[in-house]
Amino acid sequence: NRDPFSVSQSILYLYMAATGGDTLAQLALGWRHALGIGVPKSCQAAVLYYDTPAFLIVDKTREPGSSLRHSYGAPSKDRLSSSDALKSVRWQKFDDETFVGRFKSAYNRVTASSAPSSAASSGERHQTDMLQYYEYRAGAGHAAAQTAMGEVYLSGSQGILQDFERAAEYFELAHSAGDRESTSQLGHMYANGLGVEQSNETAMEFFQEAADLGSAHGMYGLGYLYLSGFTGDGGGGDGGDGGGDVPSINVDKAIHYLTKAADRGHVEAIFLLGVMYLNGWNANSKRIIAKVRDVIHDKTNVALSKESDTQKAYNYLQVAAYAGHPIAMYNTAMMRLLGMGTQASCSGALELLKPLAERLSPEARLLEHAYARVATSVDSAALAYVVGAYSGFEVAQTNAAYLLQHGARIKFEEVGFSDGTRIVSKAIDSQRQAIKFHKYAAEQGNMASLLAIGDIYFYGYGVPADRERAGEAYRRAAEIATVKKADTHASTLAGGRPKGGGKGGDFELTPPVATAFAYFNLGVMHQMGIGLPQDLHLAKRFYDLAMGSHSTASGPCTIALFSLRAHRALEDLLPALKRAADFFLELDSIPDFAAEFKKAFPRFADTDDTVLILSIVLPPLLLVMLMRRAL
Repeated sequence: NRDPFSVSQSILYLYMAATGGDTLAQLALGWRHALGIGVPKSCQAAVLYYDTPAFLIVDKTREPGSSLRHSYGAPSKDRLSSSDALKSVRWQKFDDETFVGRFKSAYNRVTASSAPSSAASSGERHQTDMLQYYEYRAGAGHAAAQTAMGEVYLSGSQGILQDFERAAEYFELAHSAGDRESTSQLGHMYANGLGVEQSNETAMEFFQEAADLGSAHGMYGLGYLYLSGFTGDGGGGDGGDGGGDVPSINVDKAIHYLTKAADRGHVEAIFLLGVMYLNGWNANSKRIIAKVRDVIHDKTNVALSKESDTQKAYNYLQVAAYAGHPIAMYNTAMMRLLGMGTQASCSGALELLKPLAERLSPEARLLEHAYARVATSVDSAALAYVVGAYSGFEVAQTNAAYLLQHGARIKFEEVGFSDGTRIVSKAIDSQRQAIKFHKYAAEQGNMASLLAIGDIYFYGYGVPADRERAGEAYRRAAEIATVKKADTHASTLAGGRPKGGGKGGDFELTPPVATAFAYFNLGVMHQMGIGLPQDLHLAKRFYDLAMGSHSTASGPCTIALFSLRAHRALEDLLPALKRAADFFLELDSIPDFAAEFKKAFPRFADTDDTVLILSIVLPPLLLVMLMRRAL
């Protein structure tokens, strides 16, 4: 039997699969080379592996009507929290013979019998209800609803098949009501011949009307048509002589309208301005991508036109890239790699290529499948997340770690080959595997995983408690989170969305919040001397840093600082108490305070009550005086 956990064999198989074009294998090797996991650490090798799936996605976005081109923002990969994983595992792991197990079985039977379809989730039903509502409102003549339905049919989203003709019908209805966005969408459809007969003249009319109404998309459409030369206006042409089939390009008008659209935040306009500056106004994005790919794979030089302004082009493309524009992300990565308009940086290119390849890759559906199975089959979900984790998906690493940490179990089936060789998987140590995935996620900057590693070692979850390693994990979390505080692009380019879209009661562990958590934990450990040297001054420093990192820490830190003052007062008081105790131990006998008071003050001690009261009050006063003298 072969060793089921042979890293060298797994790397060999991954290399063969990646060479054959398997996207998951390419992602896995890209991630391993980026961090040096089982292979030499090499940014250049990582870029090569991530380049192939990223370019395939970019190539698809150029297809007319492609919904990938507008896949801006964060990826639709749901992130589990530790409490989500704990609840799912506990709910599914109860023994059927227990009271909770019998209740769960009855609950599942009732839910299954009352549901209209076992496959339909509450989210799907909500989506269907919303579509029916918009369709009803659109039929009632509501322009915004008609535009929304047109966009749904145009992109083929929300469970609706793509239908350009239906989209055009809804946009026509909204346009007749004066809706500017539907007007600009009609211009887009006529320009590309989507569901209607292609006509640049008609597209120009719709774009002009939408631009006059203030539509950024309409302004972008005008700029694009002026740049492509399909307007019949050669007034400012730089790209041709206007004769024959050569389009006449009006650069001045193109820049005018694209700049107006860019000022309104239109990402496509920002991207196109970057393309224009990069190519001296006249080239298209397809030629740029082919040009920079030649540099990566063939080691050739890029020949730019004399009019190119690479620095201005880079600035525009970077803005579009951080807005999530797929082609802009790819071009910006290539410019960083080549040092065009900016300082050459392989790590900067990798920062954009990795999330681009992961976010829009069809293999990302593996994570959607895993998330859908968490509520019904947590072990199956954990297995899918493990596969995604070893392909370098940080979200999969975090989710797999939480599920394994809280009791999910993974069992691989036996694999047999025609030559009689069998691969039988050993039992997986879930807790140690959870730590490994948390470490992998932490290497990619996940704040929650950094803190989770500290918690695992501090409390001894599945491993022997090691407070020193916990302190190291918290310190590292604080350092990395502090560095990432100013990074405003991380949540756009990579990561995932918290369960429920980050709204409601879900708590998002941003870098400032993670910094506060780490600093607070370090303060407690230094105050109590747990795993770290006891140092009250350093503990106060960490509490102050935690309070300054995020408002979430203000309440706990206020209580902690109060306890620290009490702790410090007690530390200062103990030596004095010890000296006072030693003073009394040196006396031959304890004085009778009541008798001594009667002798010294006979007139004031004529009653037993007075003597009793003073005998209670005087000893503490004398003790305080002795302590002050001892100090």
